[in-house]
This record gives sequence, structure tokens and C-alpha cells, in this order.
Amino acid sequence: MRYRDVVIKGRIIVTNKGVSRLQAGEVWLGRGYVEGRRPTHPGIYALLDKKRRFVGLAFLSPSSPHYLRIFSREEVEPDERYWKKVIREAYEKRKGLASITNAMRIVHGEADKIPSVVIDMYGDIVSFQITSYGAETIKEIIISIILELFRPSAIIEKDNATQRKIEGLPLIERIVCGEKHVASVYEGGLTFELDVLGGQKTGAYLDYRELRSAASNLAGGRVLDGFSYEGWLSCLLSRKVAYVISIDSSADAIKAGIKNASINGCENIEFVRGDVVKYLASSNEVFNFIHLDPPPLAKRRMDLMPALAYYRRLAQLALRALDRDGILMISSCSQAVSMEALERVIIEATQKRNGTVIFRGMQDTRDHPIIPGRKESFYLKAVAVKVD
Repeated sequence: MRYRDVVIKGRIIVTNKGVSRLQAGEVWLGRGYVEGRRPTHPGIYALLDKKRRFVGLAFLSPSSPHYLRIFSREEVEPDERYWKKVIREAYEKRKGLASITNAMRIVHGEADKIPSVVIDMYGDIVSFQITSYGAETIKEIIISIILELFRPSAIIEKDNATQRKIEGLPLIERIVCGEKHVASVYEGGLTFELDVLGGQKTGAYLDYRELRSAASNLAGGRVLDGFSYEGWLSCLLSRKVAYVISIDSSADAIKAGIKNASINGCENIEFVRGDVVKYLASSNEVFNFIHLDPPPLAKRRMDLMPALAYYRRLAQLALRALDRDGILMISSCSQAVSMEALERVIIEATQKRNGTVIFRGMQDTRDHPIIPGRKESFYLKAVAVKVD
């Protein structure tokens, strides 16, 4: 293999233990798995074992706990042609989603062999986010490829993740090219307007697609949709139920939700700006279906117990407002909270009403795939319980 300085910064010798981890499918290595000198310049490096045999290619981020992020175990030349092939292959796996939506994740980081990079498509707008210094070194290549492959009306950089601070990178939200930043997307037979530049994450919660569908199938009667963000689920629910109360603490989210309801002619939704916990604690209303999707509470193991206590409290409050034979659905996007732990606290909270699990779900793996052996890639989960 020819190592071109313009592409590969240099070579790193990996310890025997590090090589074993690579061979077992590990996607990250810390500094402790590097023999001798540890480079401090971000970029792409070739990884070699102690006998100077090639074992992989990785992005190096000097200040990150994930010092090396492995993207290939083959001797390839990681130039623009290579990355174009990787992105095109990722899109080919997802283009079948076009029959149900024009909003999808094209690249999902390590799962698509571009660590710390996500690329989302919202109609004719494409957004991207890079969360490591190593991958930041190919940003201009990524932009060029997006332009060539997808010819969007606009590209938006959503580099607002706090992980960038750890990496020593600035937070950036900007329109890279074009002028448009509001997209029109469809899902579940409805149309939603989305401000990609001003929205959360890289624009919207695309990973929740399958859970929105599941909630719509479970719901009936009077419904409470808590932490409703811009009302996508509330609108989908409104077509199948009698009435929806949609609650979020963000004024901008409520405003967007009202607009989305208007676009789709959803007249049976009441939007409420407020704190979901306080609402449940003080409300005398009764619902047949309650859906709660709180923000992430436990990104680290040390946050696990407070997060589980919160979910338990949330479930207990929801039960006060849940009618007989009602259904409570709670989701968690906290990496440290497992499906089993979430289910356990909900069952504990509902045991006096004989709670029975009727649904377990996760992120839409069609465009947010799971990395085999990596629990953190299974980050979104939901449990629905029916009570007496």
C-alpha cells in the first residue's frame, strides 16, 4: 500500500492487547493501547502491530478518551474516492425508506464505517455533524461528496454536540451552501415542516420513527403526549384517537407543533407549554394512553441511579392520570439505561395495578443500525405497559 502524506499522517504501533481487541471487532482504542510515541496531531493514521504488519486505519483525536477510532481493517487509500464509496454504500442500504419518508439518516457513524460522523437527509436539505477531531480533518471532503452524490438545495453543518468541546473543537451551526434551512418532510402519511438549522440534534428525531408508528398503533381514546417536541407523534396520534394533549417545555417546539398540526388539519390536539412532571402531579384529567419521551438523563454510569429514580417517579405520576385498561409508554435515549432496567422500574411503579408489558421497541435500525457487541449503539429503547 502506498501511504500518501496528504491522506495518512503516519503510523502507530499498537500493543498486542490492542491488536487482539481490534481483531475482536473493537471500534475505539485509548492511548494505553499505543506503543511508544503517541502522536498529538489529529488525522488519519495507519495502525501496525509490533512486527510492523498492518492491522487497521483510524482517526486520531489527541484529547479524546477514544484516541483512535477505527474505520477500516483493510489496506485502503482513504482519499475522496474511498469516502465517496463508503457514503454511497451507506445510502444504498437506506434508499428503500423513500417509500415511507424523505427524512432519513444516510450515515450513522461507526456503524457505517465513518466514526463520529452523521449525515441526515431532510427532503432536499442535507445536514451533517462531526464529533471528533480526527474526522474533522476530512470535513471538506465530506461536504464535497454530499454535493456530488445528493445535489441538495442546501447543506447545513450542525456541529453543536458537547462532545466537540472535549475534542477541542468549536461549536458550529451554519448553512454551508445554499440558503434554504426549512425542510418539508413526510412520514406516516403526514407532512411536517422542519427548521433544520434551528432544530435539535441534526434537525429532528429520525431514530424515533418506528416508535412513533408503534405508539400510533397502541393509542386510543384520550391521549397525553409528554415531551412532545415539534408534535410529529401528536399529529400521527390525532388521526386515530379522540383527543391529544401535547406538552413540551420549549416555546419554540410548541410553536412548531401548532404549525405542523395546522398543516395536517389536526384539530383535536391541545398544545401546552409546561413541565410534564408538574402537569402530571397537578392534573385531574384521565387518559387512555400516555406517552412520555424525556430527554437523556444518564449518558454516564454514575448518572444511572438518579435516572432510574426519575423514570420511576414519572411512571408513578402517569398512573394517577391513567384510566382502567390504559397504556403507559415510556422511552429512554440514555445510553446507561438498559431496556431491562427501564422495564423493571416501570413494572415496579405499576405493580399495584398489575402492569403487563405489551411492547418493547428500539431505534429504527434501518437507518440507525446497531454495532454488534457495542451496547452504547443500542441507545434508544421504549416500553409500553397496560394496567388494570
